Amino acid sequence: MTLLDIARNNVLRSWRDYALHFANSVFAVTAFFLFVCLALHPEMGRADAESTIGIISASSGALVAAFSLAFIAHSESCFLRARSRQFGLMAMSGASKKQLRRIVLAENVIIGLSAIVAGIVLGTAFLKLFLMAAGRAMGVVAFGFYLPVAPAIATVAAFLAVFFLSGLLGARGLSRKSVGELLDADRIAEGKPSVKAAVLTAVACAMLLVAGLAMGQGDASIVWSFALVLGGVGLLASGTFLAFYLCFAVGLSRRRSTGAHYEGLSMLKAAAFQESLKGNLQSMTVTAVLCSLSFFALVGLFTLSDGALEKTKEIVPYPVSYIARGDDVPVSDHVEMLESALAKKPGLVGSVFGFSWADDARNAVMSERSYNESAAVAGRNQISLDSGEALLLPGSKSFDPSGVPASVENALGDLDVMRGEGLVLLDGYASSVTVLDDADYEAAGFGGDETQVHAYTYEGWESDSELTAAIADIVDYAREGAVSLVLARGYYEADRVQFSLMLYLGSMLSVSFLLASASLAYSRLNARAFEEGVRMRPVVKLGLSRRGLEKVCRSASLRILAVPLAVALAYLWVGIAAVALSADVEIIAPGIGFTLVALVAGFVCCALATTSYASSVANAAFGAKAR
Repeated sequence: MTLLDIARNNVLRSWRDYALHFANSVFAVTAFFLFVCLALHPEMGRADAESTIGIISASSGALVAAFSLAFIAHSESCFLRARSRQFGLMAMSGASKKQLRRIVLAENVIIGLSAIVAGIVLGTAFLKLFLMAAGRAMGVVAFGFYLPVAPAIATVAAFLAVFFLSGLLGARGLSRKSVGELLDADRIAEGKPSVKAAVLTAVACAMLLVAGLAMGQGDASIVWSFALVLGGVGLLASGTFLAFYLCFAVGLSRRRSTGAHYEGLSMLKAAAFQESLKGNLQSMTVTAVLCSLSFFALVGLFTLSDGALEKTKEIVPYPVSYIARGDDVPVSDHVEMLESALAKKPGLVGSVFGFSWADDARNAVMSERSYNESAAVAGRNQISLDSGEALLLPGSKSFDPSGVPASVENALGDLDVMRGEGLVLLDGYASSVTVLDDADYEAAGFGGDETQVHAYTYEGWESDSELTAAIADIVDYAREGAVSLVLARGYYEADRVQFSLMLYLGSMLSVSFLLASASLAYSRLNARAFEEGVRMRPVVKLGLSRRGLEKVCRSASLRILAVPLAVALAYLWVGIAAVALSADVEIIAPGIGFTLVALVAGFVCCALATTSYASSVANAAFGAKAR
């Protein structure tokens, strides 16, 4: 019998041990395959890699890849730990460490290939639904079904490397253990957590965070932005781990001093948790951090999902604006065509106003009368300026002008300058806009050769898909550069696609992370169930009932599952409070709704997981058939 035969028989005869690891692997492969299918879809290929959509797609793919690698590595470690005794028996039967490594690698290849095939088949089955949901979320993109040959090749190549690497690392760790350590793995505690390592990690993450903040001022690069995120997450994880350890140590000490530790089953409950304290705290930390990030991402994404319209209004002051650029443009014909197309639109407000260029730096100057004409269309308050006063406005949303143009100062002398907010012209069209009193505007020599702007607004412009066809002649002139025709709906649709894509991919990633955290916690419990049952056998012989044992196990497992959920929700509300205080967005109501949903879902998951774990431990402790 070859090693391959042994590996295959191990998989077939001990399928219960492999089922959870195989399910985790299939989940990771399926998630990766679906995201790669979306990223490589022909419709996505039309987007520039450096565009917002391209960056969102690439970032989500990188996150899924990193998540898949970490998820499978952790699942592999739980899987190997659950089978340590089996490897010890193989070693006693004469298998060398080299042969054990080969068996582990062979088994990993079998599970890996099966998971890859199953994941791609499952992903293909759900691909149509996944693409339809993505297309509906983005609204204007039709993601048709296509034969995912390239995504399948990419998935196979990536996960063959992942499974081989995880198997290689697992086999290397296995070969370092003696036969006695493998046989007694169910009796060896995992040791105490390293508080020193956690403190050093927290300090390193804090230094990384400070360095990123210091060097990422202004136009932060992608590298430093990633460093900031990495440092923040690392600091959160280290701090959470330390907090868990300190709370457990202080709580246990206090219960002992008051005698509560020795009442009823309290001592057994504490011992069941403390027996694997290091691993339990690590699992709780990962679950708490992963859930908190996913919770905040979901609440934040749903809060920002309606932000496309507000963003468009910030950079495009008027739903429709027309400016003639060429000398041979039939302006009167265009205006007549435009007003005819808009005549029956509900709530139509139109105006004509002018502005002048002050210098070659594209600093615009506008009279008070023209500004008030534009304000009527933009829905802003009217202003009243006195002679010698000026209102300075940004010409771009991200630009803060330093002062009025030099030509204005030379003509009028010192002015009492007031700063305003909100764009008067299209974002980036001008460097700044200076509004002067009508008399000062004429005295400074402006007004003779003004650029005329025809601006309009009406109700429901963001969903008006007929206007472009009705003014096709003007659109042709705009394409040739003879006129500047700005339809805010185009900007709104582009922003909405970006927001929707971000919401869809972010939601899918967050849900995947939540499922992964639940799977990691359950894998942790499942890997320890048989060992905990064996450890409890002497206590059972002393008279501990099955009901009492299940109560002890539910208490220990509830700490591993419920405490991280509570901490994640606390972190969520810290983030919600920070956003509510620093930004003008309505995030409280979505946060309350999501918290209620998370509590209900968490209660159901905790109840099912703790009951299953308690039953498995009791079966092992009361002599159920060993694995």
